[in-house]
Amino acid sequence: MYRRYLQLAAVSVVFASEVVGHPAAVGKVWEVEDPMGLIASSLDYLSGLSALTGRV
Repeated sequence: MYRRYLQLAAVSVVFASEVVGHPAAVGKVWEVEDPMGLIASSLDYLSGLSALTGRV
């Protein structure tokens, strides 16, 4: 159970860093440079998180 928790925490941190890292400063406004990439990577991480938690 402890290893599963650590794996879940690690994937969650990577997912959060991906989401936070996508916006970029364009002038004085923060915008997402690649919205489709953000959506795709978010769905991929959510799928992985669902598999780790046993939910489909």
